[in-house]
Amino acid sequence: MDVISQIAGSLRMGGQAGGHVFRLSGSWGVRFPVTNGAGFHLIRRGAAWLITANRSPVALRPGDVVFSPTGRDHGLCHGPLPLSRLSAPPARRPDPVSVDAEFVCGGYQHVPGPLHPFLRSMPETVVMTPDYDRHPSLRRLVGLVAEEMRDGRAEAGLMIPALLDLLLIHTLRWWTEQDDWSAVTDPEIAAALQAVHADLRAPWTLRRLSDVAGMRPATFSRRFTAAVGEPPMTYVIGRRLAHGAWLLRSTREPLAAVARRTGYSSEFAFSAAFSKRFSIAPGRYRQRHG
Repeated sequence: MDVISQIAGSLRMGGQAGGHVFRLSGSWGVRFPVTNGAGFHLIRRGAAWLITANRSPVALRPGDVVFSPTGRDHGLCHGPLPLSRLSAPPARRPDPVSVDAEFVCGGYQHVPGPLHPFLRSMPETVVMTPDYDRHPSLRRLVGLVAEEMRDGRAEAGLMIPALLDLLLIHTLRWWTEQDDWSAVTDPEIAAALQAVHADLRAPWTLRRLSDVAGMRPATFSRRFTAAVGEPPMTYVIGRRLAHGAWLLRSTREPLAAVARRTGYSSEFAFSAAFSKRFSIAPGRYRQRHG
């Protein structure tokens, strides 16, 4: 598992926040308010402008993908209007007779706790213009996403999550090609990250992780912190608790089983760490989000 797969996995832990297809005509504008998640927009037809609060409007064309890693306030519009002129989309919108613009939106919720340092390092919005001639599989993927979401077929409920995950991975990989993030290219740090994600239950210590990376502990700790943005054991605890939050939301396993699957020796130890990180007890978290 490489770093991009790990980031995608952390977003999947939070769960997908659904998807929607917009078909608009004439003068239109849609504002997407601040949210605790990541989202993207895929331009399928017509022209559009990406509108943000702190940057100049960006012209978009069919095939472009807009990624918002931290859920900042932004919008899409028929022209370069101020963000304050746009309004949130209504719950239901009838399709126009003639369509000037069509775009697909999808999103993920962030798990409680610190955001992954890779996502923190990205701009508030990223515009990706894929080379579909070099990557014909991506062209087919984009077509499938739009087709399944547009048709609203019963089986689309099974396919959409997998298709959106693939589109997310393509977007993240594209960004790493544009921006040098040291953890992606540092093989020793990548090996340690892979080991942690492959077995969260292992009794990880700084010494064990540094052995995986083939370094002295002090050297490993410095390089890991510089690459990932937080110390090794802070990262391990964060991933364990994020996985625990996902298990609490998506399964009915007893708390003791969740503790074991996340590397904690007891239900009490897991509960104490979880409550400290998320400011809520695991049982109450499950009642609220399960």
